[in-house]
Amino acid sequence: MTAYGASTRPLSQNSLWANVLGRTTLVLTSILTRLLTLGLLTTALACASAGSSSGRPEAALAQTRDAQSTYRELRRRWFSADVEARKRLEPALRDFLSRYPSDARAPSVQTYLAWVYVKKGELTTAGDLVKQARSSASPAVRDFVKVAEAAILIERGEAQRALVLLATLNRKVIDPEERLVYGEQLANAAFVARRWREALGALERWISDAPAHSQDDVQTLSRNMLRSFPTDELERELAALDLQSKTEQLSPGKIWLRMALRERLTAVALKSRDFELARRLLDSAPASFRSGESGALLVRLASSGALTPLIAGRSLGVVLGVRSVDARRRSASVAAGMARALGLPASEGDPAAVRLLVRDDGGEVDGTERALSELASEGAAILVAGVDDEGAGRALAYAETEHIPVLLLRTPPKVPVRFGFVVGANETEERDVLKAELARRGLLQVAQVGAGGASCQAVAERAGEPRFPIAVWKRERVHALTLMSDAACALDVEAELVRARLKPTLLCGLECAELAVGQGRSLEWYGIQAGRFPSASRVGTPLTFYEALGHDAASLAKVALRDFPLERVDDAKGVVELHARAERGLSAASAELWSTEERGFSGGRVLARRLTVVGRAGHLP
Repeated sequence: MTAYGASTRPLSQNSLWANVLGRTTLVLTSILTRLLTLGLLTTALACASAGSSSGRPEAALAQTRDAQSTYRELRRRWFSADVEARKRLEPALRDFLSRYPSDARAPSVQTYLAWVYVKKGELTTAGDLVKQARSSASPAVRDFVKVAEAAILIERGEAQRALVLLATLNRKVIDPEERLVYGEQLANAAFVARRWREALGALERWISDAPAHSQDDVQTLSRNMLRSFPTDELERELAALDLQSKTEQLSPGKIWLRMALRERLTAVALKSRDFELARRLLDSAPASFRSGESGALLVRLASSGALTPLIAGRSLGVVLGVRSVDARRRSASVAAGMARALGLPASEGDPAAVRLLVRDDGGEVDGTERALSELASEGAAILVAGVDDEGAGRALAYAETEHIPVLLLRTPPKVPVRFGFVVGANETEERDVLKAELARRGLLQVAQVGAGGASCQAVAERAGEPRFPIAVWKRERVHALTLMSDAACALDVEAELVRARLKPTLLCGLECAELAVGQGRSLEWYGIQAGRFPSASRVGTPLTFYEALGHDAASLAKVALRDFPLERVDDAKGVVELHARAERGLSAASAELWSTEERGFSGGRVLARRLTVVGRAGHLP
């Protein structure tokens, strides 16, 4: 028996060679395997030995991971931030560049930092960073660097160059967040270059490209930009979109832009009382637009625009305010004072007398303009309005826009230029007079009722309790109260003080100053005097300040209208000439007035008056 098996037959030559070759192959394979294993182990040991001695590969890998993590967070914060928040990222961006100057992401960070310097106005520093960022090996990064370059050009006043540069990037900026910034810069460059159509097209694409989470911010920025566009450009673009909507389905961006344009133009029409623009907007608007709040206001404006001013003899118009309790109270007093100055109702049968026309504001925000327009179309050559601050501002705007003289019963926020005349008192001057009187008397602990103090609209928390802060006044040992309120409110304050056995000095503004000269007061009262007010009386009853204002407004208008033709004038040129004549007449009118010692405007636009403080006897004690 042999090692190869039980057979003892002699091997053939082929079998022998096969046997030898098989054994040789096995030996060679074994040797090669050992050598290969030994080589791999030696290499591994060498690498391990080198790694343990220097530590560089592991450190490099860790640094790369740290840079990547830091960059991702910086990028997220930068793209989600507004301008001010991006400025606050400056230290973090600079720190990244200091720690990882050779990192592949450094050009992107340089670009972000350049934007920060652009918004800070440091354009040279921003330009240096952009030059460094151009070295990026990434085409996408270099493209976004160009967007930053465009921002620098815009700030330098080279918006046209910025437009050319940004045009080369169209369809190349792919990243959604970067494209959002690109869209903003494209719209901004076109706007600054006064390329209005391109700017509107850029806004539409910007809206379309904005992801859902950025839509609100982008729409807000777009609306703000639209406020500075020329009205005719907005109207032209709206007309184009309206026409396009009839033949094709508009993109989301165009749908939004169409809505925003109509919204902006509506605001312009309402603010400037542009009747023609209102009509054009209504003609092109969808039927559903008229039923909305803005549409209803446009309809009313367009309708009022059809009312043509005319002159019907010697007519004076007054707008009564009914939007609040104060407005209604003041209006009633104004009407009474005007009727008294015009001799109504006795003068109604006299064709040469001034006729009084009356409208109210309907309790609506824009009611003042509507009422003024209606009065002008009925023939009033001079108008009286503005019993509250809102109404005074609107009445002044109407006067200067329509070139029809309006006497204002409150001080408007703007100074009249030509056709507005301020009859009302300056509330700041009232407060200053009362403050000076308090200082003269050494009354330091003071509380206030009315505007800026305890509200006259306050109600008691429980039945039988005071509605004014009596306990607070008592605890703070209040020496005096200034009452910037009407007489009814002031009397309620006095009644609650008397019940609480408190006796502070009471100082009234003009709206309750008549109480300072009345009889039967339980406390010490002082009030502001202006001209004959509040000493003048009607059948023993103290005059109210707004009654005095109504009297003075009508007295001056009566003088200005005394030489007006009695016949109706409705041709446009004649009406314009008579309105201008009424304006000149008011400026020069002189009459005996109740609310001031002056006799008129003396060529100005504000009725001057000297304010003093009086007591119950009509003089300082």
